Amino acid sequence: MAYVHEQELVNALINDQRFAFKERGQYLQQGICPSCGKKELFVSKDKPFVVKCNRLNKCDYSEHTREIYPELFNNFEERFPKTEQNPNATAIAYMQYNRGFDMTKIATWFTQELYQLPDKSRTVPTVRFYIDEQKERYWERLIDVTKEQAKQRNNIGGARKKIPFNHKDYDDYNGTLYKGEWWTPPGQVIEKGDKVFLVEGIFHAIALHLCGYKVAAIFAAGNFPLLSMRDHFGKQVVWIWSLDDDKAGRGFMTKHHERLINQHKEYSAVALTGTNLDWDDLFRRGLINENFMFNARYRGRMFTARNISEKAWTWHKHTKSYYAVLPFQGALYSIDVNKELTRDLDSEGIEPGTDAAEPHFQRNVRITKIGNVVPEFLYCQVAQYTGEISYDFKISFANGSNTTLVSLPGSAVEGPTSFNKALLSKAAGANFTGKPRDFNFLANSWFAKRIEQVEALSFAGYHKEYGLYIYKDFAYKNGKRFELNEHGFFNIDKHSLKSVSGSIIVEESDDFNCAWIKDYHTVTGNNGMLVLSFWLGSLFAEQIRELYASWPFLEMSGEPGTGKSTVIEFLWRCCGRSNYEGIDPSKSTFAARARAMMQVSNLPVVLIEGDRDDEKGKRAGFDYDELKTAFNGRAVRSMGVMNRGSETEEPPFRASIVLAQNAPVEASPAMMERIIHVHFTKAHFTPATTALAPKLNQLSTKELGGFLHRALTLEPQIMETIKKRVPEAEAALWANPHCSNNRLIKNHAQLMAVAMCLPLVFPTMPPYVLEQTIQHIEERCVKRHQDLNADLPLVAKFWETYELLNEVENHQGQQMLGKERLNHASNDNEIAINITHFNQVCAEHRVEQLPSKELKKQLTTSKQFAFVAQNKTVKSKLLNKSIRCWVFNKK
Repeated sequence: MAYVHEQELVNALINDQRFAFKERGQYLQQGICPSCGKKELFVSKDKPFVVKCNRLNKCDYSEHTREIYPELFNNFEERFPKTEQNPNATAIAYMQYNRGFDMTKIATWFTQELYQLPDKSRTVPTVRFYIDEQKERYWERLIDVTKEQAKQRNNIGGARKKIPFNHKDYDDYNGTLYKGEWWTPPGQVIEKGDKVFLVEGIFHAIALHLCGYKVAAIFAAGNFPLLSMRDHFGKQVVWIWSLDDDKAGRGFMTKHHERLINQHKEYSAVALTGTNLDWDDLFRRGLINENFMFNARYRGRMFTARNISEKAWTWHKHTKSYYAVLPFQGALYSIDVNKELTRDLDSEGIEPGTDAAEPHFQRNVRITKIGNVVPEFLYCQVAQYTGEISYDFKISFANGSNTTLVSLPGSAVEGPTSFNKALLSKAAGANFTGKPRDFNFLANSWFAKRIEQVEALSFAGYHKEYGLYIYKDFAYKNGKRFELNEHGFFNIDKHSLKSVSGSIIVEESDDFNCAWIKDYHTVTGNNGMLVLSFWLGSLFAEQIRELYASWPFLEMSGEPGTGKSTVIEFLWRCCGRSNYEGIDPSKSTFAARARAMMQVSNLPVVLIEGDRDDEKGKRAGFDYDELKTAFNGRAVRSMGVMNRGSETEEPPFRASIVLAQNAPVEASPAMMERIIHVHFTKAHFTPATTALAPKLNQLSTKELGGFLHRALTLEPQIMETIKKRVPEAEAALWANPHCSNNRLIKNHAQLMAVAMCLPLVFPTMPPYVLEQTIQHIEERCVKRHQDLNADLPLVAKFWETYELLNEVENHQGQQMLGKERLNHASNDNEIAINITHFNQVCAEHRVEQLPSKELKKQLTTSKQFAFVAQNKTVKSKLLNKSIRCWVFNKK
C-alpha cells in the first residue's frame, strides 16, 4: 500500500510540466525551480515527500508534496478504509502519508474514531490521542475535512476533570479538559538534567520526538502545564519553550519563561524556529537537525535577553564577530567590539565564549543607540503597470506605539540620510542616526536572502488571471475566504499580492441576514429586483465575459425622486461601501473617468447624471460611445509606459457599467444594443412602500455588507447556475415573437440567468418575487426592441419639425401642393436637407432650433427616412444651384 502511494507521487511529479523533471537513478533531477527558475530542483523517488532546490545559498526553496498535490493527501477514508483486521487503517495512512511519521514507532499511540458533523449529514474518521490514563479525555484531528469545514469547535473532548472541592487545585482546574496538563510520547521518561521541549500540538511533539528530543505538547499556547510539570520540579530539568514562532507564541513564551524562573525557580529557556513553519512542517522537510536546534536555542537566548548588554554578549559568544547592529525592545544599537579583547583573553588564558570571558567583553564593547525604532524588511511591492518597486517594512517603536507597516520608495534605501528622512515622513517620530557602516550592515541583512516580491494591484475585486477576488483586508477563491497574513499581503496558490487601491474600501460586516429581501422588493418593485440582479451579476462580470465574451451595461433613467439613487446607495452598502453613489462623467476629464473604471473589478462603475447639458459637461466632452469597448472587457483608454520607449499599456476593463440619470441615453445603435434599460417612475409608490422605505435606508453597511461575502462564498454554485440557465433563457426570448435582435436577447438572457441565482443568495426569497423579476426582464427586452426600431428622440423631433415646415402654404394658410421649403432633392425618391438652411427656416418661423452638433451625430441612425449620405453635393431644386445636403431615402 505504501509503495502505491509513493509511486503516485513520483508519477505526478514526472508528469508535471511545471517542473519538467528528468529521471536519474533514484532521483528526479534538473527540475525547474518555482522560486528561482533554474533547473536545480530534485526529489528522491524512494521518499518523494519534499522537493528542494540545489541552490542552497541563493534560493533554498523546498516544499512538501502534500502542498503541491493536496488531492493525493486526501480521501484517506475512501483509499484506505478500515477493516476488521486493521480498524485503524485510515488513521495510520493519514499519519504516514499526510503527516510523514514513521508508523513502526508510533502506530500504537492513537486510535481511529468517528466524528459526526454538526448537521448530522455524515461522520468522518479521526486520529485520536488520549490525554489521561483512564482514556476519558482526548485530542483528535479530523481526517479528510478541516476543523473549519466540519465546524468543530474544539479538538479536545471527553469528560471534564473532577477535582475534590477541598483540593488545592479545585479552583483553578476543576471542570476543565486540559488546563494545566500536557501530552507526552508514551514511554518517555523525564530524568534529572534532561532538556524538555514544550510545544503546542501533539503532531509538533511527535516530530521532535522522532528526531530524538524529549517533548511535551501543551495543547494551546496559553496553557501553562503546571499539573504535569510540577512532578518534575527539582530535577534540574531545562524546560525549553518552543511554541509557534508568531506574535501569540512569542508572547506566551515570554510569560511562561518568566513564570517558571520567578515563581517556580526552574531552569527555563526558549527556542525559536525563525520561520512560520511549525515543527511538523520542518520535520517533513527534513530540516530538524542538531545545527538547526543549536540555532533555535541561540535565537531563544537573544529573544529572552534582559538588556542590550546581555544580548550583545550572547551574540558575540555565538558568532565570535566584532561588529553588528542589534535590535532590543524597539530600538537599534550599534555593537562595536574592540579587537583588544582577544589580546586580553589570551594574556589571562581565558577561553573566548566562556562565562569567564564576559566581564572582559563588557569592558571592550561600545554600544551606541542609533534608532528609536526597529525596521524589519518584509518584502518588495511591484506596481502592477509601471513595475516600480517599493520596499515594505514593519516598524516597531521603542516608545510602545503600535507596530506599523510602511512602504518606502527605492530612494529611501540608498543610505542613512535618505532612510532617516523616509522614516520621519512615514512613521511618526521615528529616526535613524546610524552611520553608513551601520546602514550597510542593516541593508545587507535585509537583502541577503531571496526577496519576497508582492504584486501591488491598483484595483480591488477579481483577478482574472489568478481566478480570485482580492480586496484590502480579505480575499476569496472558489468560495473560500483568505485573510491577510501578518505582513499585510495575501499568499494564495503561491501568488503574493495585495490591493493598493486607496479609493476603494470595502468594510467588514456581520454575518449576512437576508430577511430584508421581501421589503426591498415591496419598496423598489420589479425595477429594484432587476437592478439587484445586475448588481449580483456584476460580481461575476469577468467570469461571464470569459464564457460569453460580453456583459451588458445597465441604464437607470427616471425623473428625480423616483428612487434611483436610493437603490444604488443601498446596493453599494450591500457591497461594503458607505455614502457612495458614483461619478459624474460630465464633470470629469477623460483620464479621470478612465481611472475610475480601472479601480474596481467585478464591481459596478456607476456614472450618474451624465446627460446634463452644462458648460462644464460640454468642456469634458463625454460621449457614451467611449464605453463600447468595455462591453467586451477591452480597454477604455491607452496609457504611455513611464520610460523612454514607445510602449503603451491598455488595461482591460474588469468591471460593469451602470448609467443612472434622468433622461434616457441617446447614443449610436451599437451602443444602445449594449444597454439593458429600466425606467423608474412613482407609479408603484403607496403608503405601504413609503412606510417601509425608511426601514431599508436605516440598514447600515455593517448589516448589509454580508451580501458581498455570501455571493463570493457561493461563486462555484452561482457560475454553475449561470452556465445552465443562459441557454434556457435565450431559448425563451427567441420564442417571443417580439424579440429578434441577437445582442439584445443575449444580454437579457444573461441577466435572467443571474436573477435565477438570487434564491441561492436569498434562501427566504418568496418564489413569486423571482417569477416577477424574470417576467420583468423579458418585458424590458421587448421594450428595448421597440425603442431601437424607433428613431432617437432628437431625430424624431427633427422629422417632426421637417414635416411642419417643409410644405409651403398660401396666404390663406392652405398647403400648396408640390411646393417645398426644406427638401432640395430633385429626385422624388429622396429628401435632401441643408442643416444651416434648416436652422434658418426654423428661426424665421419661430420654431425651436435643434442642437446641430448632436443632431449630426444622430441623423445617421434615422429610421423613418433611411440615411443615404451626409454633405453630399446635390442640384437644389429650390435654389437652382449645387448645395451640400444630408440625403435620405423617402421609401
